[in-house]
Amino acid sequence: MKLYVIWGPPGSGKTTYVNNNKSSNDLIFDFDKLMRDISGLDLYDRNNNLILYLTDFRQAIINKMPDNNFENAWIIISFPKGDLKDQLNRLNAKFVLMDADKQTCIDRINADQQRKNKDEWIQVINNWFTEYEQQEVKTQKAKLALQLAL
Repeated sequence: MKLYVIWGPPGSGKTTYVNNNKSSNDLIFDFDKLMRDISGLDLYDRNNNLILYLTDFRQAIINKMPDNNFENAWIIISFPKGDLKDQLNRLNAKFVLMDADKQTCIDRINADQQRKNKDEWIQVINNWFTEYEQQEVKTQKAKLALQLAL
């Protein structure tokens, strides 16, 4: 079984990527679809009272990864970090960053008829790119420090 973590900002193509690469014996954790299913809300709407339930469910799935019979498992996430990223690394997950620039993501959000509150989604995209750029600077500084230490 292979574990894939598909990550990137909203509108970057994460769900499309998984749909184009999944098999019939795969496990897929898609936060947006699960939120829709357990809340009865429209796709991309949020009931903040349910977020903890979904993150606990995701954790339960990850905890069971070594004991499953799936061909592949797919975790769709915006930004893996902290303990979650460490745990996924220990499971030898393959991290796949969607290669979409900020404007492409914004254009996709604006064209998506299922997404309400487009200004909120665009703000999430802007925040994502700010955090990603800050993380990249830290990563590059750490690599440079390691090279200088050698």
